[in-house]
Amino acid sequence: MLFFGYKQNRIFTIDCLTATLMDCMWANALKDMQKLLLQKEDMLNRESFQLQKKLNNLEKKYEGIEKQIKDEEAKKNAELAKDEKKKPGSKAPPPAKKKIDASNPLEKEKAEVQAEMDKNKENNNKYLDKLTKLRGFKEKFTNMANNNNLVLELVDKQGERKFVKGKMETMATFLTDRGSYSLAIVKENPEEENPLELVNIDGYCLRTLEEDEKAMDEDQNILEKNKKDTKKKGGKK
Repeated sequence: MLFFGYKQNRIFTIDCLTATLMDCMWANALKDMQKLLLQKEDMLNRESFQLQKKLNNLEKKYEGIEKQIKDEEAKKNAELAKDEKKKPGSKAPPPAKKKIDASNPLEKEKAEVQAEMDKNKENNNKYLDKLTKLRGFKEKFTNMANNNNLVLELVDKQGERKFVKGKMETMATFLTDRGSYSLAIVKENPEEENPLELVNIDGYCLRTLEEDEKAMDEDQNILEKNKKDTKKKGGKK
C-alpha cells in the first residue's frame, strides 16, 4: 500500500519492473492529489463566499441599528431644545455629547452584531489563508509533474529508504506484498541532513474550520494517550 497526499492511499502490485511500478505510483498519486485539491478548493471557495455574504448582511444590519440610534438621539435633542426654548431668557442648549447608553437594547444589539461581524471576518480570513496555501500545493505538484529530473523514493513504516533509483531495471519484489510505503522525492541537494521530502499535503489547507477543531481534538487525544502509555511503562518494574 502506498501513502501520499492527505490521508490518501492506493494499493499496487509488485509483480512488475520497479520502473513501471514507480511510474504508475507517481501518475496515480498526482492524479488523486490534484483531484482532491480541486474538490477542496471548490469547498473552501463556497465557505468563504457564504461567510462574505453573511458579513455583507451583518454590515447592513449594523448600519440600520446605527441609524436607529442616531434618529433616537436626534429626537431626544430636539425635544430638549424645545423644552429649553419655553423657559424665559434661556439659550438653546449645545448638542449633547454622544454617550453609549448600555440600557438601550439597540446598543446591546449593535454590540452583538459587531462581535458577530468580527468573528465572520476572522473566519473568512482563515479560509482565504487556506486557499492561498492550497493553491501553493497545486502549483508545487504542477511543477513536480513537469520536472523530468525528479527522483522518486519509497520509505517504509520504520522510515527506512528502499533506494529504488538503483533498482529500476529489476523486479519490484524487494518490496513486500503487505508492506506499507510512503511516497517521497529526493531533494536536489542530497547532502542535506534529511535528503527526502514526503509527498504530502498539509491538512490545514483542506479542512473546514469545523474539521480543524475535530483534528485538534484528535491530536490532543493522541497526546493524552501517549502520556498515559508512557506513565504505564514507567510504572512497570
